[in-house]
Amino acid sequence: MTPALLRTLAAGMEQSAGTKEADVQERLRVELEMVHAALASLCYMVMKQRDYLQGAREELANRAKQGVIEIEMTDDMLENEK
Repeated sequence: MTPALLRTLAAGMEQSAGTKEADVQERLRVELEMVHAALASLCYMVMKQRDYLQGAREELANRAKQGVIEIEMTDDMLENEK
């Protein structure tokens, strides 16, 4: 966790001192679990994207070695070249 997040959590915990301390702590726990789940999902998506791009790079490198590289061009792309 970052220092800023730790300070925010510490401040939140200090503010929770009182009769509703347990409720506040429970809400903080639930929020932290949601943040953790979101970060885990993002990490998973990043890893999948990295693997996909690595595979595409390897395929392009193989095609380049063979001297066969095809690029699809749209009409808009051709117009931009003029």
